Amino acid sequence: DDAPAHVDPLVERLCKPRAIPHYIEEDYMMRHYVPSNRESTLVYGDFLPLLPGVDNTSSDLHRDTTEALMVLSTNGDENKDSFGRAGAVVELMGLSNSSDARVRCNAIRSLSNILTHESNRDAFFALPGAVDSLVNLTKAKVQPDTMVQPANVRTMRAATESVAQLARSDSHHLKKVFMDSGLIKTMCSLTRSRDKDTRMAAVR
Repeated sequence: DDAPAHVDPLVERLCKPRAIPHYIEEDYMMRHYVPSNRESTLVYGDFLPLLPGVDNTSSDLHRDTTEALMVLSTNGDENKDSFGRAGAVVELMGLSNSSDARVRCNAIRSLSNILTHESNRDAFFALPGAVDSLVNLTKAKVQPDTMVQPANVRTMRAATESVAQLARSDSHHLKKVFMDSGLIKTMCSLTRSRDKDTRMAAVR
């Protein structure tokens, strides 16, 4: 009568208290999943080999460079500071004046990616002529009755997203700089664009 009751091994294993997996512990999640707490996976020097290509006259090299920068600029907020400190804002604005439509579009898409970081917004506004150059890129003729738009329209969409990122500044100082720059007028005008994607980017 005193013999212990038989317990199914599977039931015993399922009922046994289990340790919390390390990857959902608060410290681990704060360190790895919160962008502001993550260490950069790329450092200042990692970007430098790409940037000398900007001064090269080869269109192919410019395309390769901007495509690489576009990929790198999407790699998480923790890399945006390193990207900016490598001088990418200056270089991308220079490439945005390229005669090659693909280079222009890649450059502005990369710029819109890194402008999510506050220090890069500051660097943009500190660059002489940057605002005027960006405004010029928001002007393009939309082809009616077609889903496929020319490259300058795609560039306009990326430029609009860049303006939107500048409008999202966290600091009072940069919000004032944005208002004083006249970009708010550009943003309002873009909300009436004939291109749907441009309108949506401006409204957001």
